[in-house]
Amino acid sequence: MVLLHFARWLRDHTDLRFEFLFRFDGDLLPEFAELAPVHVYHRRRQVATGLVESVRWRLGVERRADERHHQAIRERLSVGGFSLVHSNTVANGRLLEFLAPLKLPVVTHVHELDYVIRDGLEPGDWDRVVRHTSGWVAASQAVRNNLVEGHGLPADRVTVIHEFIAVDQAASIGDRTRDEVRRELGIPSDALVVGCCGSLQWRKAPDLFIQLARATAAQWQAAGESRPLHFVWVGGKPEGLYFKELLYDVRQCGLLDRVQFVPEQPDPRPVVNTFDLFALVSREDPYPLVCLEAAALKQPIICFEGAGGMPEFVGEDCGGTAPYLDVAAMSDEVVRLLSDPAALRRAGRAAAKKVRRQHDVTVAAPQLHALLSQYL
Repeated sequence: MVLLHFARWLRDHTDLRFEFLFRFDGDLLPEFAELAPVHVYHRRRQVATGLVESVRWRLGVERRADERHHQAIRERLSVGGFSLVHSNTVANGRLLEFLAPLKLPVVTHVHELDYVIRDGLEPGDWDRVVRHTSGWVAASQAVRNNLVEGHGLPADRVTVIHEFIAVDQAASIGDRTRDEVRRELGIPSDALVVGCCGSLQWRKAPDLFIQLARATAAQWQAAGESRPLHFVWVGGKPEGLYFKELLYDVRQCGLLDRVQFVPEQPDPRPVVNTFDLFALVSREDPYPLVCLEAAALKQPIICFEGAGGMPEFVGEDCGGTAPYLDVAAMSDEVVRLLSDPAALRRAGRAAAKKVRRQHDVTVAAPQLHALLSQYL
């Protein structure tokens, strides 16, 4: 999404010509294709039975087709008059090697932290990225610190440009009102909702979201608070062993009437808009866009220190932080805000003001453009 916002800004505010090269096809490809020519490195294969596919591979048919496809892309790019490769992830090692014969400077835009770099890449990919990269953009100070201190990159080659969104778009939720969506989810209109958004994986920590719900519900009841308290996670697919394990924990904690997992949505904003507070429980998250989108909806954010860049945004006025994986301390922060409506509103307004002032595409895209222009 950051790349898409940036490309739209480039089209509207500069005379630069650009094209896109993606490793794989994806849902956003048509939106990129509206802006510039699109090339996909891994071609879409025809549907075939296992036997047919196996025979094609043994005969070398698929390999030769891939080679022709890749050669056509390289020839197209080699005559395009390009001056720079803006590589939008650390997972592009093989693509950078593929592009190396073009002898172009590369700026790698890093949206990832240490776990992904060390354990989430294909073997040798990080070394390829380092070997071919001329300059670096870090999506947060936490990302920069990891690149410099954890991976030995020269500090003077790593520039922080925080993630950005189209704030007006993020703050627009369409025709479905907050109360309508709450009714669809079975949440009372007077309830307070603590929410999170993300895929169902270890790094995003939905298991900790359940622990937070249990700790906060216990505090809420002990304090004699009367308003209903609900916890909503949006994202991921309600299937597979891990999802069943999460539901097991919800049942065992007696939280079936308080915690629900909403499957991934084409547009999650109407569901996120039902939240009163956003609890980022991720173990590692560089600078999640969904938090910026929640901030645009005037929601305070609670997060863990040492889990990524979001404490840089939260600061002293946009929510609260807790020590790394200290669910009890995070629960204290949640209760502190929810039990004080005035403080909750102040933090939400501060978050909305900050995201517009610092993280709108109209503010950040010129910074990124200026940095990339140094390498043109």
